[in-house]
Amino acid sequence: MNEALAIDPDCALAYLVRAQGYSYLNNQAEVENNLKKAIGIQPDFKDALLQLGRMKLSTENYDEAKEFFLKVIEVEPGNREASDGLKMIEQNSKNLK
Repeated sequence: MNEALAIDPDCALAYLVRAQGYSYLNNQAEVENNLKKAIGIQPDFKDALLQLGRMKLSTENYDEAKEFFLKVIEVEPGNREASDGLKMIEQNSKNLK
C-alpha cells in the first residue's frame, strides 16, 4: 500500500487497506490514523467510518463510536451494521448506570 500511496496520496481506499493491515498487527494507533486519513479524503467513505465506529466501540469510547455510526447512517440510511452498533452503545450505556 505504501507504493500505491506514493503514486496517489489521495487514494482513500489505499488508506483503508493499510489500516486493515495495521489491524492485523494490532497497531491501533496506525489503524485510527489511516482511517482518519481515508475519511479526510472522502468524508462519506462508509467502510472507513464503520471500521472506526467498530474500533471505538471495542475500546468503549461510546461517544466517538456513536458519531461514526451516525455518520454512516447519514451516508446510507438504514445501514444495519451502524444501527446495530448504536444499539450496542445504548445497551452498554444502560449497563454502566
